[in-house]
Amino acid sequence: MDVHVKVDERVHCYHCGSDAVKGEFVYNDLDFCCVGCQSVYTILSSNNLCGYYQLEDQPGSRKGS
Repeated sequence: MDVHVKVDERVHCYHCGSDAVKGEFVYNDLDFCCVGCQSVYTILSSNNLCGYYQLEDQPGSRKGS
């Protein structure tokens, strides 16, 4: 019997650093955990504000997480 099981590859969200599924939410070849993080990145990117991501290791992380 030939059994094939799909295993989702886990990555970190480019915006907040949370766990994400590779290829689920993607923009500019970057992975995101949700459409919210993807949207924030899209807005920053389209306004040439991606320097935001150089401020600290996980600038989009939630406080208290």
